[in-house]
Formats: sequence, structure tokens, C-alpha cells
Amino acid sequence: MAGPSPGSIFAYLALTPKGSFLATIAGVTVGTLVSFAITSLILKMEKTVETESEDEFAQSANAVKAMKQEGAFSLSQG
Repeated sequence: MAGPSPGSIFAYLALTPKGSFLATIAGVTVGTLVSFAITSLILKMEKTVETESEDEFAQSANAVKAMKQEGAFSLSQG
């Protein structure tokens, strides 16, 4: 029998033998806390911030508009 997916606590509890509910809930809680701790460390180490200037944003927006107009033009021709 395979274990349930990580997001399904109810499935873990359904597969838990009688008398082991506290241990199962504690295990899931510890696993969640460790996962969040490691993820927060990774995110703190990765401090690159992507900023886009207003000019770059305007250029990107204009490029998207041009692509949309191109697509509408080719659809009306086809």
C-alpha cells in the first residue's frame, strides 16, 4: 500500500493504526515545520530582486499590444 500525497493529512490519519494518531499528527507537523524552515533559508539566501523600470515596462506593454494587433490582423485576413 502506498502512502498518500503530502497534502492529504486525512488520508494519513485514515491509514494510521489505532493509538498512533498523536505520533502521526506530530510527524506531519514536524515535517511541515522543517519544510518551511528550509524554504525560508533558501529564500533568504536568494536575495535577487527583479525590478523593471517604467521605460522597460512601457516597451514590453507596447510589444504585447503590437503582437495582439498582428494576431487580430492575421485572423481577419485568414
